[in-house]
Amino acid sequence: MPQDPEAGLDEKNGDNNGTTNDSSGGNSESAAKTAAEAAENRVSTRQWAKDCDYDAARLFTKFFGEDIRYLLSMEKLWAERRPPEPLDWAALTDSDEQSHANADELRDQAVWSLRECGRRFEASLGELYDKLKCLPSGDHLTWDKDDDTALDFVVAVANFRC
Repeated sequence: MPQDPEAGLDEKNGDNNGTTNDSSGGNSESAAKTAAEAAENRVSTRQWAKDCDYDAARLFTKFFGEDIRYLLSMEKLWAERRPPEPLDWAALTDSDEQSHANADELRDQAVWSLRECGRRFEASLGELYDKLKCLPSGDHLTWDKDDDTALDFVVAVANFRC
């Protein structure tokens, strides 16, 4: 059985702590102990993102790589629809692919390449994190359709999944 990508995230580095389900049919006490340890070590995605200092590469790798691979392991989910493809941050940032825009197009009419989406994701994530740090503890960002940073973030993330 595949491991939930959010189960057992190590609080310090966001890596899976190596717990797996006991599929050997063996010691149920050991399996219960492993499940209890995983629940004890579980960290919310929000806390994990905060712990990794909202690092664009790590967030991208988790959401568009690891989590997609986990979903792909659920074969029944893809019986009647096209499965998503995991993305790789290194391949994305090393890509020679260019955005398609001509000088007469408005900023919001340009067609972004995956590389441009990665650049905008990283830049907007940094700007949003800076805004978050200025808010009182426990507060949250609000989204505005007229905020270019928020729109860049949303468009980049949406384009990763297209």
